[in-house]
Amino acid sequence: IENIPEWYLIQPDGGNLFGFFAGQGESVSIQVAKDLAELEALESLARSLDTRISQQINKMVDQVGLDGDETLTTEMTEVTKSTTKLAQVAGWKYEETAVQQKGTKYIVYVLIQFSMRNASKVLLDNIKAKEDSYKKLKASQAFLELEEEVNKSS
Repeated sequence: IENIPEWYLIQPDGGNLFGFFAGQGESVSIQVAKDLAELEALESLARSLDTRISQQINKMVDQVGLDGDETLTTEMTEVTKSTTKLAQVAGWKYEETAVQQKGTKYIVYVLIQFSMRNASKVLLDNIKAKEDSYKKLKASQAFLELEEEVNKSS
């Protein structure tokens, strides 16, 4: 345990600007170990993004009082999935990497950094692409806050 990087055990706090996600992989091949560590970090990122995006959308829907609108619910489920996939593909970079050897195997630890503003921009674009839902949600305070966050970062 004393060899595990501190940043793996306790990820930095990026506030609302960045998210940090750690992963660990083990293999006789250093490349496979690195790939496994990256995959684990990206899975953690995807779970976190899905939760964050779902919460933002639910807040918008609640604020406009349309939580029983089936079309809106269906479209926003699609938006959540699409945003999570699109945002995680391009919005991250390596922050830290550590390699250790354990017998004949390598253990690789990675820490990736993700721009939360990137996810917000993808979310905003995806909502705007659903014209009917956009018309319903644009009046919510949560939508206005999302728009302000994206415009501030442009």
